[in-house]
Amino acid sequence: MENSNTKRHTLKVALMTAVITISLVIVICVFFVSPMIVSGTSMYPTLENGDLIFVNKIGRNNIELNDIVVYQKPDSDILVIKRVVGVEGDTFKLGHKGNNEFNLLKSVNNSYEKICNLDLVQYSTLYNLYGDTFTIPKNHIFTLGDNRANSNDSRNYGYVSIENLVGKL
Repeated sequence: MENSNTKRHTLKVALMTAVITISLVIVICVFFVSPMIVSGTSMYPTLENGDLIFVNKIGRNNIELNDIVVYQKPDSDILVIKRVVGVEGDTFKLGHKGNNEFNLLKSVNNSYEKICNLDLVQYSTLYNLYGDTFTIPKNHIFTLGDNRANSNDSRNYGYVSIENLVGKL
């Protein structure tokens, strides 16, 4: 009889431990940190297709330049991973040299530095959204993939609202 009670007690303890552990993992993943698998090459070489990353959901309210963030792409349910190159108050300018050379320039210390090349579609998209010079508004960021030639990012859809952020790496 005593042996049966000991087994029952051990089973209860094991079951309670499992329930508590699973509950903690769920709470942590929902509110604090979430694991994700990188899909695609837009952040190469920093992140590669198939890499496991952990997204800090608490950090979404403290975004700085060069942070790598995960957000819901505007007007979509797709989650993307990109680098922050512009925060509230940063000013950008669209540059155009010759027939086929388009650039995105950022104001740094009263001059403009080239951030990246733009193709004609990206140049047209940004120009149609904001004109040739634009400043990142409050509660928004501007993002680019590290693999500039193979990234669908703010050059294609404009600013990203802080509300769309899932978190940062």
